[in-house]
Amino acid sequence: MRAVIVRSFGGPEVLEIAEVPVPVPGPGQVRIRVTAATVNPVDLHTRSGGLTAAGLLPARDVIGIGWDVAGVIDEIGPGVAGFGSGGPTSGTPDSGEPGSVGPDSGGLGSVGPDSGEQGSAGPDSDTLSSAGSDSDMLSSAGSDSGTLTSAGPDSDMLSSAPGPDSGMPRSYLVPAAGPAGGIASDAERFALGDAVIGLSDRLDVPLGAQADYVVLDAAAVARAPRTWSAVEAATLPLNGLTAAQSLDLLGLEPGRTVLITGAAGAVGGFAVELAVARGLRVVATAGAADADTVRSLGAEFFVPRGERLGEAVRALVPGGVDGAVDAAVLGAEALDAVRNRGAFAAVVGGAEPVGLRGIRVQNTWIRADGHQLAELVRLADTGALTPRVADTLPLDRVAEAHKRLAEGGLRGRIVLAP
Repeated sequence: MRAVIVRSFGGPEVLEIAEVPVPVPGPGQVRIRVTAATVNPVDLHTRSGGLTAAGLLPARDVIGIGWDVAGVIDEIGPGVAGFGSGGPTSGTPDSGEPGSVGPDSGGLGSVGPDSGEQGSAGPDSDTLSSAGSDSDMLSSAGSDSGTLTSAGPDSDMLSSAPGPDSGMPRSYLVPAAGPAGGIASDAERFALGDAVIGLSDRLDVPLGAQADYVVLDAAAVARAPRTWSAVEAATLPLNGLTAAQSLDLLGLEPGRTVLITGAAGAVGGFAVELAVARGLRVVATAGAADADTVRSLGAEFFVPRGERLGEAVRALVPGGVDGAVDAAVLGAEALDAVRNRGAFAAVVGGAEPVGLRGIRVQNTWIRADGHQLAELVRLADTGALTPRVADTLPLDRVAEAHKRLAEGGLRGRIVLAP
């Protein structure tokens, strides 16, 4: 199979499409035939060696690229509890044995390398630029960054279980990650051929999500949104989870106020929509040209970038907001808009401001969480979240995707459709 890797650090020219063995799922894992994989700023920093310079990724002979994936389950590893007839799948790629959709079988619902399937463009700007832009920057090892400081690696929908004679694919009981990243008491049932999304949240891996196949822990996977294309769905895991986990850190009750910086970007845009879904009143900041887009996401107040943020926010919310998600990495400027003893979530490690005035400042270290991802999927299917796709390219044009992301000015993410 093909996979995007780097063997040395540098510009987009060091990206390599390598032929590698198809990975085999281990205990508690599933293999996904990749339909779409998103290019995120963390990929640029992995490729350039920035994460290694920051002490977050050891130097290796081969490093895999890619975090976000949408695709179909084609094999389930041992130790994933069976549900229905028989046990976990065995079988190997191309074996034709039950329980395995081989790499050359065409998969179930997958997009082949020459299919040319294109996703629709989303409305949200993800400009890759310096702090203070609408770019969200590097979100805990990878959402939206043009500047690397020292970022870190960082309603379940149940299908019915077909009976043994139903002729339907067997369904497997897959553990879902709970709010703290552990195994939840409930679970999501996956079957071979199910459309899913997932997050590869480890940096030190030889194969990432930008490949024909990827193996993930079952607890990092959720069913794909029914109302989004695979290309659109591939933009949800990293950026959506970063936004959700940042809001979790704030711990604000409904009716409270929250500032979202970089609100037109991928993390910031999802943060606005998720905050609104949680009953929070949102003050958003982005470029003036993005005002209508940000308001359409649900922001109650909008402050154009370039104004003195603390004064502008306090004119709208006397005393300051209760919390802030600093997706644009404005640091002390955003902190000034937060009330005394408020809360502040920084999405770039090492860029967090000092917690003046008793403000609780925390970093968002992104983690894969299938349970939380399933909730994001539920919100996506209700229309509460907006897809963010700038363009779709084939896997062999990954270097072009890196160049365009580095140049900035994109609205949404570039997604690779292998």
